[in-house]
Amino acid sequence: MYDANAEGIGCTREQQMLLKLKNFLGWTPAVKLDASVDAFLLRCLSAVQFSVSEAVALLKQRRSYEVSLPSLHITATVLDVLRSGAVSVIGHDVLGRPVLYVTTHHISQFVLEAQDLQRLVAVVMEYMLSYCVQTPPPLPSGTGGCDTLSEEHQQQIILLVNEEASSWHTSQAALANMNAIRSVVCKYYPRFVGLVLVFQASLDVRHGIEAAFGDTLEESKRLVQVVTRGNIQKYIDRSVLTLELGGSNTSVAAPDTFTDAVLSHWFNVRSYLAVEDTRTRPLWQLPPPFVNIADWSRLQRRTVTTTVPLEALSARGSQFDCTSCTSRLSNAFRGASEEDDGFCSAISEGEDLTQNNGGLCLTPRSVSFDFDAINNASSATLLRELRKERELRIAAEQQLKKMRLGITLDLTTATEVERTLTCIHTELNVLVGNVVVRAKEAAANGSPPTLLQLLDLTLSALELAGHRAQRVPAMKVAMPVSQAPPPSTSCCCMM
Repeated sequence: MYDANAEGIGCTREQQMLLKLKNFLGWTPAVKLDASVDAFLLRCLSAVQFSVSEAVALLKQRRSYEVSLPSLHITATVLDVLRSGAVSVIGHDVLGRPVLYVTTHHISQFVLEAQDLQRLVAVVMEYMLSYCVQTPPPLPSGTGGCDTLSEEHQQQIILLVNEEASSWHTSQAALANMNAIRSVVCKYYPRFVGLVLVFQASLDVRHGIEAAFGDTLEESKRLVQVVTRGNIQKYIDRSVLTLELGGSNTSVAAPDTFTDAVLSHWFNVRSYLAVEDTRTRPLWQLPPPFVNIADWSRLQRRTVTTTVPLEALSARGSQFDCTSCTSRLSNAFRGASEEDDGFCSAISEGEDLTQNNGGLCLTPRSVSFDFDAINNASSATLLRELRKERELRIAAEQQLKKMRLGITLDLTTATEVERTLTCIHTELNVLVGNVVVRAKEAAANGSPPTLLQLLDLTLSALELAGHRAQRVPAMKVAMPVSQAPPPSTSCCCMM
């Protein structure tokens, strides 16, 4: 007899909640799941603080979104943005996650309305989701080839936004639709974007990001990081960064190559979802990546009953598409069942998913070890702990810097104009501080200054400081300020 409680003994809290969610959806050990399913469910659980009921609601919301995707059409504006080279994949970050690179100065050539922007986000996110499932993740930097990407990061991407050459109009248009973009990503792609790196962001963009996140400032600190040429290599290796980002990567694919891949994938997915019966695919399973449209018959619904012998199902490949581009077995089930348990689960097809043409299937508990049996378990555990410590250290450094600086400008990420304004602001503070000191001295002597006297002192200090304005090149033709001493009384000054 299968005991779910015994299965969870010795597991972490995340694994226990994952098992609880599977059992709630109707999963049994007879149904062999791919490791990508665990990664998908873990993303949903972490997005709702590991609440099983909220995770189920999130899965149903995602399924409703998939049903509506066939009615979503690509407009000419979205196609032009894709072909302009504004969006591309340039490689992987130091943790092995794909880097989606967005250059905002290319988008400035087009007028993107809110609906077109949401279409663009949906098309690109669906492609990147399949990209993460199908493309084998590389080993994280510094692992020495003895570790694989952790379950937490198996289905995550890094969004790198280049704001260096962006126009003010483009930045403001993107910030105006930030809430709509954030809503789509959080609802239908929970925790899919692991980190957003904004390269050389201006002060307006940073304030706009804070305003877009509103009362969820902790979420913005976790998700969004402003980077410069000096610290971007902490997240992405120099060999991955393009030349304009200070890197050495010159092998980025042409815009047409990325666009053709995105459009081909979008056509395939829409075609599959248009003919799919939603009851044939359980809630825990994403649409199959890169459906083979050439074999159109496989897209049609196939009715499979549990009375069919296992050998017959293994001999027929029409119920399965096996993807061998990763080190994990990935079975996209095509079979359908006449019965439905209310959660789109495949309980009745449990025996059908046990084998795929004689291939070995893995259990949910051993899947993270069996597909890379050559790895050293102790080394893998140590490297995962080191990555966690590194992330905690970066977060602590940022928090310490915030405590030290307060609302003061962070000069490590400031532009030249912001540094100049900071110096001017400091000088002005010195002038005002001098006026305050004189006012306090006058008040200590029993004669507190009046408002006119304070204004007189402030104007006098500014006039004395303004004598240096004739040294500025732009002020060469200006007349120097009079060196005459200030009037003896404040009334003459006011007159």
